[in-house]
Amino acid sequence: MFGKLFVSTLALLSGVSAVTPNMNGPNLYNIANPNITSGYFSTNFTDITPNVEYMDLYSAPITSRYADVYWTMMPVIPLPKDIVSRFNNSVMAITGYEMDQVIVHPNGTEEPIPCTWSYNHHYVAHLQGANSKMIKVKTPSNYEMYDFSHGSESYKFVTINKSASPNNIATSQTFSSANGGESRGSFHGYPYNKAQLIHSPKAFYIQPMQIDTRNRDPRYINDKATYHAGPLPKSNKAPPTATYSGLAGCPCTDRLKKNIQKLYNTQISGSCKKPLFNITECYQQVLKETKNVSGNTVTEISTWAQPSGCFFIRNNNTKDITAILNNYNSSTQCGSNTKSFIGQTGIDRITGVGTKISVDKQVTIELVGPAHVWFGIAFNAKAMSDLPYTIIVNGTGQVSELKMANHLPGTRLIQSINVTENRVINSTRYVTVTRAIQGRTRDYYTFNNKQSDIPLLTAVGNTKSYSVHKAKSGYTINMKSIGGSTCICNSGTSGSINGLPFHKNCMPEPYADLIQQQNPTCFIEKYVGGLSCCHHKYVLLDKDQAQPNHTMTFQIKFRFWFAEYKNQTGLVRNFGETERNSGEYDVVKCPPGTPVKECVHIITSRFQGKDMVSPQVRGKSKGFKFVYVSGHCHYGSCLTMDLTNADTGELVCHVNGDMGQNRKNVRFDEKNYVKLNPCMWGEDRGLMKVKFYSWDTNFTSIKRANATDYFTGDMALWQNHVELVF
Repeated sequence: MFGKLFVSTLALLSGVSAVTPNMNGPNLYNIANPNITSGYFSTNFTDITPNVEYMDLYSAPITSRYADVYWTMMPVIPLPKDIVSRFNNSVMAITGYEMDQVIVHPNGTEEPIPCTWSYNHHYVAHLQGANSKMIKVKTPSNYEMYDFSHGSESYKFVTINKSASPNNIATSQTFSSANGGESRGSFHGYPYNKAQLIHSPKAFYIQPMQIDTRNRDPRYINDKATYHAGPLPKSNKAPPTATYSGLAGCPCTDRLKKNIQKLYNTQISGSCKKPLFNITECYQQVLKETKNVSGNTVTEISTWAQPSGCFFIRNNNTKDITAILNNYNSSTQCGSNTKSFIGQTGIDRITGVGTKISVDKQVTIELVGPAHVWFGIAFNAKAMSDLPYTIIVNGTGQVSELKMANHLPGTRLIQSINVTENRVINSTRYVTVTRAIQGRTRDYYTFNNKQSDIPLLTAVGNTKSYSVHKAKSGYTINMKSIGGSTCICNSGTSGSINGLPFHKNCMPEPYADLIQQQNPTCFIEKYVGGLSCCHHKYVLLDKDQAQPNHTMTFQIKFRFWFAEYKNQTGLVRNFGETERNSGEYDVVKCPPGTPVKECVHIITSRFQGKDMVSPQVRGKSKGFKFVYVSGHCHYGSCLTMDLTNADTGELVCHVNGDMGQNRKNVRFDEKNYVKLNPCMWGEDRGLMKVKFYSWDTNFTSIKRANATDYFTGDMALWQNHVELVF
């Protein structure tokens, strides 16, 4: 096996006579928003930054067979000793990077390979500093937008000793802008005097996702110019005439086992959107909710006087549970005339916090959590941006109420609760409080029988006093009627694919519209392709399809352009999703007969500036300035992406999906594989001037896609770098 595990090429450049062309050649890169009135902005790195240097880094070799998925964190690549020594206890200013995928021959020559051979679905690359360490993290289904990572597992770097890095200079940097098939032809650079700063750089990491699409038929195996389809699974969505591989959409093949589980919820007001009419399921779900069903049977009725479908009634005196299935299409609502209800959660595995809520003439809240550190519970919230009413229990036993802020400490409220129990048993604290059903003001949560499912957030700290949380979690408490009817509703499905849990948290309007559109990516029973069917070492062929034995070995090559640190403005990563909290979506094919010009699939999302950057990164800043904004979308379908300031109507960035045309003299021009130009702002000639945006600025993102064919696992991401404003 031949390959360069690491190669470093350094060039010190000064003056026009020492100009070095970009790694991927001249006149390749462009930007989406040039300011033509002020001149031309050159995307040659040596034109932007005087005395710029570069280093070339190679991943370990990747060896794959046709239809293989390669998606894992690769072995660490140490930086050259002279670089490590030179920047020890000092700062490197990274002004941009380039990448390619190449075969390295025994004589050291390099042969770039096209996307039609190995499709770069995406990559996440990192430079690690001496004062940081890499940790593996799991992405929860209800992740914050700025925490998005491709797939259920990712890696991040954390600072070991903050005092060892002066002026809060970053101890690691991530590179993942325009990071898919578009990456080779898209510009990844910054204006003059802007850079990603890193203290004491020492190592390079990359986690690529590559899909082998090279046809191994002897007639086509060495044809780089034209795509030739190899064997494709039945679930692939590419038409026979496609100029791209259907494997790139990660089709769910019959090698994968899909396990689908039905979901149910209880309701004590209104009517079920989907009543449950199956008598066996009704009995099983009532038994699950109550642990006891009178007579071990379900009574079937047909009457307008009770709600439709499955429900149960708890006798106030005997505590007996009667399970009933009403086959009448009734307008009577769940929980009629009930004023008492109860709900309870288990102990959360992440935070160790549990709760029980009883509502009658007043509310009784029972909390369980760790005894010697603070813990808390926020009501009617799925994210801190909901600004919920919260009860905090300190490690000393003190109980208080807060109105939370978005990842800030929040505001202390006038106490409305009465603590009736506060005791510690075996390092576990048990607290019971009572309060009025009606909240004192709008800052307090008001309990009522109109809300049977109450979303809760829990958190736990490292200290006795309330401060930054150590862990957080979220779940829903299901309230059940006492004396009235509690309906059991059909609320959809969940499950697993090949033994891995299927997690999607597609957000509803007004945040996004995938749920409203019933996009198949959000529902396991409709899911036909995407990241959940495309894990490391998966083979994207059906069981009856033979995988060719021929292997291909190549490497991913990065060229990092850098300079000495001379007070350049440090940039931070900023991230947005049009497919909010889904990470992907399906471009659904237009109905037959739709005119081609009208065959456009559109998705929309809405978010604020603070949703794109973590509170730890924001710190005490007032807002930010966009410096570099890049879209990320896929082959074949990507038409446009628009990011708009919803408060003013200003179009911040418009990105066109520049589809390849297979032109002979144009690099990276594979037919229907996309190239994306970023938007940029700065003081350079040819650039628009930067603008300030507060963290409360509202943004709208719209993605348009060609829907003449069906595309699974498409994306509509904003991968940006911004300057913080204090």
